[in-house]
Amino acid sequence: MYVSSDALYEQNIAIWLWQYEEIGVDFSTITRFGSQLAAIGLWLDNIVFGVGPGLSGAYLPDYYPNWMLANSNEIQIWTALSKENLGSPTFSIYTRILAEYGIFGAIIACGILTSLISKMRRIIRSIQLTYGERAKIRVFLMSLAGCLITFFGLDGIGFPGFWILLGWFYWLVESEKNLIKFVRSAI
Repeated sequence: MYVSSDALYEQNIAIWLWQYEEIGVDFSTITRFGSQLAAIGLWLDNIVFGVGPGLSGAYLPDYYPNWMLANSNEIQIWTALSKENLGSPTFSIYTRILAEYGIFGAIIACGILTSLISKMRRIIRSIQLTYGERAKIRVFLMSLAGCLITFFGLDGIGFPGFWILLGWFYWLVESEKNLIKFVRSAI
């Protein structure tokens, strides 16, 4: 007897959902996970350039896994609203970038962050900093890293804190003077 991997996958998800229901877990986590899987499926069908800025919400309901549709009122609302107001969320900036901008957009986003980190490392190596000044830089980088970790479960395009940090990061590495001004200022 042959059992397809899709059938086993669906069975495992069904068991997982049943266990969650037994212990009274909110299905919001499950819908987030399913929505992220749907965004990955959307990306795989539009791998190079994605579906376009802001359009993932219109296409996501077509990619929702079956196990997700029967268990949540949220999903039924998102599905009903998706064509009129693009209301289906991706719940991760990474899956949203892939779905909407494709691999092209993901490479650009990674390139921007890599470039900024590289510039900061080059500047830090070229100047003498005290322990306290290096600590300020670490705190800043930890804040940025916190945003990047949070984005696994948050669609951060509308999160202003990230854009403020990104702009500040750009300003810091724009010139050595800016970084020195930042680390030597009193906070």
